Amino acid sequence: LREHRRSAVLESIVDYMLDEGLSNMSLRSLAAAADTSDRMLLYYFSDKNDLMFSAFECYVQRLSARLSEMLPTGRQPFDLLLSGMWNLLKAPEYEPYLRIWYDALGHASQGEDLYRSMTTRVINVWLEYFEARLDAPPGSRRDQVAALVAAACGLVMMRYIGRADEADVAAKVLSRKVRESRRPGSTKRG
Repeated sequence: LREHRRSAVLESIVDYMLDEGLSNMSLRSLAAAADTSDRMLLYYFSDKNDLMFSAFECYVQRLSARLSEMLPTGRQPFDLLLSGMWNLLKAPEYEPYLRIWYDALGHASQGEDLYRSMTTRVINVWLEYFEARLDAPPGSRRDQVAALVAAACGLVMMRYIGRADEADVAAKVLSRKVRESRRPGSTKRG
């Protein structure tokens, strides 16, 4: 029963995070979101960091489920994965997930260890997910997936600063350049 209630609390807190972002994460506000007391939160979790990390892990599980729902299965070339990932990242239903991601990155950039470990976890999930789907030789797959994730993060950043049209064009240019590099007679780089 305790584990079931703990899971329900986590789900409520992730819903709250997705609605509100990471700016108002006091124990009191989290408890209200989970329809419990701040003391009960500390019963389920050893401290606020344990609660936040557990909630972020729940967020990562939802993020992974979203990736699986919205992107095709099977191996695909880089340009198609980039195009699919970009379409996913700009989909309105994915927006709350990105808001959490960029909130967490802001905290991580300030040296907050909890958020560094959280954002590292998301990057690892993305790397593993896309590595399993990229059609590339195994020896170069991880490097190409890292480039894919870095490109997607840059495109999202452009979108967030009001350059959505340029980000769309950049995504198309990147995909086209990768497609061109795979054509017979082109110089492959790696």
